Amino acid sequence: MIAIPVATTSDYEYVKAAFAANRDLFPHIRTDYIYNMIERCNCIVYDGVIIMYNFYKRNNTIGNVVAPKGSCTIKQILNTDKGNGKAGSVLNDFLQWCQKDVYLSVRADNLRAIKFYLKNNFKQVGEINWKNGTIPGHVYYWKCPTQELPCS
Repeated sequence: MIAIPVATTSDYEYVKAAFAANRDLFPHIRTDYIYNMIERCNCIVYDGVIIMYNFYKRNNTIGNVVAPKGSCTIKQILNTDKGNGKAGSVLNDFLQWCQKDVYLSVRADNLRAIKFYLKNNFKQVGEINWKNGTIPGHVYYWKCPTQELPCS
């Protein structure tokens, strides 16, 4: 299994500065949210890429999709050095590490992110809206090839 470095509180200033520098893409990310994700061990900082995620203990609704109990939801991915190609390799390491089916949502106008997710074998499975329906988005899913099937 791949070792993924989970962020610690010593990474907080780095993560906070990275999101502040990308406010145009992440205007909704608050500093208390960043701190809480780090404290709950739901953030990795790896090779200049930040991934915030959750493993859910019950079903989680994302737009019109229900992510089942035990799956992973990626909340944010940020490459601090855009275009260097590291986000894809870090994402793939993360997917191998987490060993769960993964869901995420992205704004419909974020074509760069959509292309990235499709390139990394995510499939669009649903729709989501934010800000009272004024910001449309898509829900994507990645099927873990080693995910154990539930007993039938």
